[in-house]
Amino acid sequence: MGLVFVVPKVKVLIVKTYVINVIIKKHYEARNAFSSYLFLIKYAIKCLNRAIIIITYLWYNFTDYF
Repeated sequence: MGLVFVVPKVKVLIVKTYVINVIIKKHYEARNAFSSYLFLIKYAIKCLNRAIIIITYLWYNFTDYF
């Protein structure tokens, strides 16, 4: 009975350690400031594009009513 409860915990631990290792690996790959800045800029552009799409969508939907 004890084993049944241990297995899921072990799986969770493995997943957590894997995720943490991936994050650390990515961090060390992007250790120099330039590449991490590039990543941030790309992320910001992606967010901006999404925001612009949402705003234009809302704008067109609400201007039809007025």
